[in-house]
Amino acid sequence: DEVKNKLRIVICGKGDLEAAIRSRSENDQCLVFAGWRSAAELRELMQRSDFGILPYPSTKDFLASFPNKLGEFLSFGLPVMTGLGGVSGAMLKERALDLKYETGNIASARSVLTGIAEDRFDFPEMRNRAVQAYADLFDPEKILPAFGDFIEQLADIGKRP
Repeated sequence: DEVKNKLRIVICGKGDLEAAIRSRSENDQCLVFAGWRSAAELRELMQRSDFGILPYPSTKDFLASFPNKLGEFLSFGLPVMTGLGGVSGAMLKERALDLKYETGNIASARSVLTGIAEDRFDFPEMRNRAVQAYADLFDPEKILPAFGDFIEQLADIGKRP
């Protein structure tokens, strides 16, 4: 299949589905199960990637928060393929960084992957927007001082009569 020949999806980590993913990847050239990787190896992999995938379910906790992996992808300038809505999905859509598919819909995910393989996305421009989103929303050098200021303001409010 021409689409599969243009894609390499690398899955890293450990977990409940490890054996099933490892087994599936043995017979599929576009799917690579890399297992647990060091921080240096992940950095190298993400520097060579065009996009990240957040295949999380749309549960209340994922809809109401930003998963750590989202900030990590953005820090490397990666747009994100996901079915998530909520705050993550809204932010990605607002900044034109979403490679959106419908969660649980194989045809929808296939359509996005086909679009990627057929170069329908402007990845250099998306990369620039992803780096900016990271700087605006996730960069600890910027976020932690702002959070400290917020906490101080809350403390001041408590001191007022």
